[in-house]
Order: sequence, then C-alpha cells, then structure tokens
Amino acid sequence: MRRIDIRRRQIKRKNSEKGAITILVLVSMLFMVSFLITAEVIASNKVKSQKSILDRTRQIYESDKSMEEIYNMHIADSDIIPIYTEEQLLNVGSNEGMMVNGKFYTFYDDSVYVLMNDIETDQNSISKSFAGNFEGNGHIITITNEYDEVCIATEENNYHGLLLNVPAEYENDVDKISNIIDGAIIPTGFKYVKGTNSTGIVITDSFSGEEDEGNEFVWVPVDGTTITFSKTSFKNDSLGTSEASFKYWCDETTDEFQDLSASVAKYKGFYFGRYETSKVPDDPSNVAQIKRGYEPWTQIRESAFTKSSGMYTGVSNYLDYISTHLVYPHEWDTTLSWIVSTGAKTNADIATDSSAWGNYKPSALTSGTIHNTGFSDEWCANNIYDIAGNVGEISQEFYGNRSNSVTNYSFRGGSYHDLGSNDPAGDRVLGTDAELYYGYRICMMINP
Repeated sequence: MRRIDIRRRQIKRKNSEKGAITILVLVSMLFMVSFLITAEVIASNKVKSQKSILDRTRQIYESDKSMEEIYNMHIADSDIIPIYTEEQLLNVGSNEGMMVNGKFYTFYDDSVYVLMNDIETDQNSISKSFAGNFEGNGHIITITNEYDEVCIATEENNYHGLLLNVPAEYENDVDKISNIIDGAIIPTGFKYVKGTNSTGIVITDSFSGEEDEGNEFVWVPVDGTTITFSKTSFKNDSLGTSEASFKYWCDETTDEFQDLSASVAKYKGFYFGRYETSKVPDDPSNVAQIKRGYEPWTQIRESAFTKSSGMYTGVSNYLDYISTHLVYPHEWDTTLSWIVSTGAKTNADIATDSSAWGNYKPSALTSGTIHNTGFSDEWCANNIYDIAGNVGEISQEFYGNRSNSVTNYSFRGGSYHDLGSNDPAGDRVLGTDAELYYGYRICMMINP
C-alpha cells in the first residue's frame, strides 16, 4: 500500500511539472505574439504617421506657410528626409549621411523623402533604384538638357516622370536611357506617353511627349520565364532554323539579329511599332513613319528591309542609342504571346479567329476595305493597332531556299483581303509579290 502511495505522489509531481512547463510555453507564446502585434502596430502607425505628415504638408503648401514653417511644424520631429538642394537630391537612396537644416540624416534606401522646393539640375541620373518613396509636395525638378525635361516627383510616380531611376545593372548605360518606367527602358530622345507593363507602355519621339504627334512604339517585356524571346507556331506551321525545304526559317546569324538577341536579354524587352508603317507625306525620299491616321505603305517587298533600318538615318541623337529594323518572327510571336499572357486576348483570338479585333473582309463572298493606321480602337490590343488584319505584314522570315529566283516571304497577321478565321493574327502566309494588301511593321531595339 505504501509503494502505491509513493508511486501516486511521483506521478502527481511529474504531472505538476508538465503543467508548469505547458503554462510557461503558453506564456512565452503569448508574449511573442503580443510583441509581434505591438511591432506591427508600431510599424503601421509609423507609416500612417509619415503619410499623415505628407498629407498635411501638401494641404499647407497651398497656404501662406513658408517651407521653413512647414518643416518645423510637421517634419523636424519625424524621420522623413527633406530635400532642398541638388546635392541632397543626388544622395537619395545612397545610404550616406548628410546634415539638413542642422539635423543629421542617413539617406537610407527605404527612407521617405519630401521635396521642399523647386530644384534645377543638369544631372541626367538622379539616383539608383531605391525602395522608399519620394514625395514631390507640389514642387518641380527640372533637368537642364537639350530637351529641358521636367519631372513632377510625386508619391504615385516615385520618379516615374522624366527623372532617371537607374538600376545597378544599367549604370554604364545612362547616356542611352532617358528613364525606366515599370521595367520599360525609355531610350534617350524618346518620351513616355502612357500605359503600364501589362497594358502596353507607349513611347514617342515627339518633343512634346503627346500622343498622336510623333512616331510611336510599344514596349514588349521579355522576362525570360513567362515570356521568352522565341518563335511560336500558333497554327501548327512547320518552323525551321535554316533553309530546309518546306519550313519557315529566319537567318539568326546576322549581326543585326545577334544584336537584337543581346539587347532583349540585357534590357528584358524590345519595342514594337504601334502602327503599321506609312510614308512621311510629301517626302520624295519616302522616309518611313509609325503614326496614326495614314495610309499603310503597301506594294513593298525587299525595300521594306532598308526602309525599316533607315527610319532614323541622319538623326544622330537617335542612332547613338537605338536601331530600327523590319519585324523578326521572334518579335511578332513574342508580342502575341505577351498579349495573351496579359489577358487582352485569348489563344483562340490569336490562333483561330481574329475577326473580332481586326480589319478583315466580312465574308468569303464580299470584299474588304483597307483603312488608315490606327483607324479603330476595336482593332487594338495592348496599345498596338492592326496586328490582326488591315494589311498583311512582311517579316524577316522565309520559306524554303532563299537562293531561289523568287523568295517566299512570310507575311503575318492577315489582311482586309482575308477572312479572320483563315488568317488570324498568329497566321503565316507565303507571299512572293508586292500586293496591295501587303505592308510592313517596324520594330526597335536599344543598342546593346
């Protein structure tokens, strides 16, 4: 009986110890959760506090308060970094320290900055990419260069104006890049018009930066994973890599194609002409242009190659940074794959029937009508017009032996002469003649 009592006391003691340990673990977990919640609340409140300060300074900016008064009332006791000078501006995101208004700040990569007055600078590169925000507070930064570019730095654009925000991998390319917006490299001499990485970023060579004034291109992003730079057989066409009989092929050994491949790999994209190519009006030299509202340039075959590459001949400030060329099959197919990946069109819209978003003839028994470039917004996908229908577009792709007296070119996208169900956007059509319904498309790369 005594042994049983001793055994019971031992079990009771062990259970008591286990209970104590359990309580200790629960208390520790409760303390940790409480700590994390507190930390999250503090961080959240800090962000809200910074936003509140910026909101108040924006409101007071329109009043008669001076920047000194605004600083003393709302910024002096915060960790928001005010920017007054070009030297301070150039240090944004640098992780270096500076004295501002008698207070020492470290210009951290994730800091919040606020512009306190207008600044003029001749620095085309303001800072590397940084994780923090830059609040413009209604002020303007002017870059003094040949274009007199202006940027209104706001919380929303975070340098997505005309200021250059250069990632480390492009530090040596600042001369050829005027900006980087949503991953798209804006070449020097061009301006951002509109769009995003998923809706189509449009750029123009117009000094004004306005839509429908200059030649326009659309950025096609190539991340190498979701979108790869490659040819695709949307309609089970037979594709080849050389002059093999009965296969579509492209000469990938040329210097131009090698440069294009290098450019796409380095800058993660290329530019697709927003419109089908037309002629500059009343120009006896027949210079190519990419603008809305003009008759597509048709009845062209071999000369499309030289007209495409010569688009900016004589314009040195462009040729130093970019090169244009007749569309390669890789560019056409990659563009279509990107359009599908964004949800703008489906695989069926690309490969089966493009009638709903292209200018094709209504039926097999009726004739179609050619229209000027960019005629209808219904014939547009990701800010690119007439990639389906209107005129078939000659590409740098061939069929069979190119040494034949008559070369079979690959024409893409179908035309007003075709049915959208027979010749959708992803279709390849053999063409040997300079027909009325054959035109061409120009693409552009940033020189690698």
